Amino acid sequence: MALALACRQLQEAGMVSASPIARAVAAVSVGLVDETPLLDLDYREDSMAATDMNVVMSADGQIIEIQGTAEREPFSEVELAALISLARVGVAEVAAAQALVLGPAKLIVPPSDSVRLRVVDQSLEVVVASRNRSKWPSFVGCFGPSAGNLLT
Repeated sequence: MALALACRQLQEAGMVSASPIARAVAAVSVGLVDETPLLDLDYREDSMAATDMNVVMSADGQIIEIQGTAEREPFSEVELAALISLARVGVAEVAAAQALVLGPAKLIVPPSDSVRLRVVDQSLEVVVASRNRSKWPSFVGCFGPSAGNLLT
């Protein structure tokens, strides 16, 4: 995001003729906890995961990097496929949120049930849903107490 915004500023200032960014990318964590594939692991889930992995994909779902570890026992190809499939869903949600910030011309992935947009007083409000309530303190830590509201 920061690089895309910086490149946009350089273009607007006439310092570069085109953005060097070839494609939008996003990354998520996935893992197996109690034999259940989970997206966006929090600290507790990560520490309990039998397998955890980080997946980087382009906004259109092409794989860029996969880094995974079997913490205790090896995992199967079926489990790997399930984790990659779940990561693809998460990457699409992150890419949609990124595209919203960059503007409609850059919207590659449409909003999903977890990412909605609404115009409030001529400003864009992005609503991001996560199953991990424990991530809320980190979110507030990054953006301050006026970052938003935790809805349950």
